[in-house]
Amino acid sequence: MRNKRLIILLSVLGGVVVLIVVMSIVFTVYHIEARCIGDYSPTQNEEISRTSEEIVAAADDFMYRSIFLFDEEELAAAVDANVVRAEVRDVVCIFPNKVRIDYGYVSDDIQVRDEASGNYIIAGASGKITSLSGNDMSSPEDSSVISVVLPDGRLPVGSVPGAYMFDEDSFERKATETFVRYAESLKENGEDSGRVFRAAYKEIDLSDALKDAGATITVTLRSGFEFVINGSLNLEGENFTFDNEDTLQSAVNAMVSFYHEEEDGINGGAGVATVQYSEGSFKVAFDPDAGDRGEI
Repeated sequence: MRNKRLIILLSVLGGVVVLIVVMSIVFTVYHIEARCIGDYSPTQNEEISRTSEEIVAAADDFMYRSIFLFDEEELAAAVDANVVRAEVRDVVCIFPNKVRIDYGYVSDDIQVRDEASGNYIIAGASGKITSLSGNDMSSPEDSSVISVVLPDGRLPVGSVPGAYMFDEDSFERKATETFVRYAESLKENGEDSGRVFRAAYKEIDLSDALKDAGATITVTLRSGFEFVINGSLNLEGENFTFDNEDTLQSAVNAMVSFYHEEEDGINGGAGVATVQYSEGSFKVAFDPDAGDRGEI
């Protein structure tokens, strides 16, 4: 009787051991893949493919871990730190043994002049640094790089490729992402015409954006046309500035809408339009006869 009980106990224990071994094999991560999400040009296919390979290589240390104990945040941080051209959007565990990394490709969107070194810091819309340059990358007419002038007294917090030029919750990051990504997402008549406007940027001057009074943002297009966005206005007895993301988006929305309406004229010559708050929303005021800077 005792032997029978012992045999049963050993059989149960053996079964548990086998189950654990099988589960550890089945639910061990053997496959990690990278997927680029978001819009990008077909001409970037080679760059995207190379970046995906770099991501998988950076994730190599996470292979052969149990999918039940997988740390998605740790993997995302490792990829962001080691792959300059990638920003991880999501890490998805796919049972039983696969992990997918969804990422955004970091293109050369903006530049900030580093006064200390004289170099230009090149970065994506979020401020993730891609490279350093001794040349003004926004100068060629076909360049996609936009110069950003930071608010007075504010300096980049990072200056090496792979690091972020701005803190995550900083005004600088909110502003550049709004002017680049949000403006690019705006569409007219179902067309991706936001890309046309995105290509029109030459410089975004934030130097006066955080003033308590007289706060403005000046956007200069490659044609020479300027939008002066007035952000310090009396609203119900209180001044407000651009540190509110909704305020920024409302102003950019008005600017892009006006651009679509007058695209040919704006691209054809210099001029100045003021974007200001009026009756519950931002509107564009333009007088082609004011000053000698051209007209639409």
